[in-house]
Amino acid sequence: MITELLRRLLGRPMAALLVLASSFLASILALAAPLFVIQVLNRYVTHGVDATLTTLAGGTLLAILLEQSFRHARLQLLTQRANQRDSQISEGVGGIMAGADSSTLHRIAVEQREAMAQSLESIRQGLSANNLASMADLPFSLLFLLALFLLHPLIGSIVAILFVLVLLVGYLGSIVQQRSQQALTMARMRESRFIRFAGRHLESLRLYGTHQRIMQKWLGFVQESSKLQRRLNSRQGWVTGVQGVVQASQTLLVISVGAAEVVAGNLDVGTLIGANILAARALQPALKINALIGVLNRASEALGQVKNFSRIPGDSQEGATLKQVTGTLELRDLAFAYPGQNVVLFKDLNLQLPAGGVLVVTGSNGSGKTTMARLLAGFITPSNGQILLDGVDLQQLQRQWWWGQLCYLPQEPALMDGTLEENVNPDDADADILAQRVNRSDLNRFVDQSEQGLEMPVRDGGSNLAYGIRRRVSLVRALASLERAQSQAGQGGWAIFDEPTEGLDQAGQRAVLTLLRDLSQQKHTLVICSSDPVLIKGADWVLDLDSKPVPTLHATRVAKPATQEALL
Repeated sequence: MITELLRRLLGRPMAALLVLASSFLASILALAAPLFVIQVLNRYVTHGVDATLTTLAGGTLLAILLEQSFRHARLQLLTQRANQRDSQISEGVGGIMAGADSSTLHRIAVEQREAMAQSLESIRQGLSANNLASMADLPFSLLFLLALFLLHPLIGSIVAILFVLVLLVGYLGSIVQQRSQQALTMARMRESRFIRFAGRHLESLRLYGTHQRIMQKWLGFVQESSKLQRRLNSRQGWVTGVQGVVQASQTLLVISVGAAEVVAGNLDVGTLIGANILAARALQPALKINALIGVLNRASEALGQVKNFSRIPGDSQEGATLKQVTGTLELRDLAFAYPGQNVVLFKDLNLQLPAGGVLVVTGSNGSGKTTMARLLAGFITPSNGQILLDGVDLQQLQRQWWWGQLCYLPQEPALMDGTLEENVNPDDADADILAQRVNRSDLNRFVDQSEQGLEMPVRDGGSNLAYGIRRRVSLVRALASLERAQSQAGQGGWAIFDEPTEGLDQAGQRAVLTLLRDLSQQKHTLVICSSDPVLIKGADWVLDLDSKPVPTLHATRVAKPATQEALL
């Protein structure tokens, strides 16, 4: 937190110098108001010279205008710097999400990944330009304390003690509230996830007899959040109460001590009133910062989350690239177990797949078909063994190059909010090429029947589209990847399809099977994760993941030409 504050306040030497100079000059000019009170009560009231009052009032008004000008200029500088840092942090988080090592990223809980957007907003609010300006004023409170010491050392000492006490209360309050704030943040995240689930799956709240159970779960979230909020409010109230006592004590002590000094002849009334104004101005920055403890704690917690997130290693930009691609695939002693689990999903898996071969990975639900697809795609790393592509270990290949060669169709389509065209045209292809892809994926019927066509909005990750339509969108993307790979390497390559016919009608299945046939004819090595009998019938090899812990590999008796026919 301190490091980020210094970066925003002092990150650029010239801007930092201007901020400090503006703060210093604004604080000097802020002395004009209490000095005006002292001079009016001591000189004008005593002598009654109107010219004195006019001169004092004009000079003070000019000082106030200049003070506000310096504060406005400082705020502009801090706004520019805060926006720059917010953009840098946001770009950094976005870069991590886009380029982080997939295996490490998937080990992080979903709610922690989803919390990044909320963390960025907490940082923006906590370290906004206005809050930075309040922090920049704090050191210059010493000017008001110094002025008090010069007016009356005893009153200056009393206010200095109260100033330190306010800072101490704020520091202790920050420590006390921080843990409660962290727990409340996690509880609110669980509430938010539940609300998103309820919004997307209304049927599940009403059917299957789950309404009461879901309501109990929701009430549990609400009660937990309410309990944590009450605890946080109680601690915030304690800090606010102590601050109120200190603030009231400031007026009480200054006036009491000053009145006694006035009676003793050591102080005049004008100086007493001016000293009380100076005391209030000296405590004001510290009280402002204490009022920001909540948002500063949230910003500090968010910065910690971003910092931990930034430790995730990125996908290596180094590694080998193959000048010539044939498409062979070999697995050597491959094994995988999820982190923290003792049971392996599979182990001791060995196979060699020649270029243009068709392997179907089959098994029951939960047997590891999708995990196998993600392993071969390089999104997660095996617990043991090697994946060799054209004789080169996948871990030694440059990831971006490898993904540029791969035609990949995931089981669960992931769409971004925007328009349908933004999702089906990742490489900004021209209209003719895009139309060919849409036709090949059998998405054209849906587009033609929609009033908005490719401009149809995609919301909530595609939840407003039918599952089969989302699968077709993924198929268009796979075609784009295929064309990119062919433009780089020509014939040959790799394709991984995870449950390609799931959720599709007959026309959609035929589009998938046609694409698989075309890939096979172009000597692409196919790995298809599916239990679809049609796909199994068209395979050269079948890998059965239901055989535990060592999967069983079967070579089919179907010759290659028949395999291509079977795919249709």
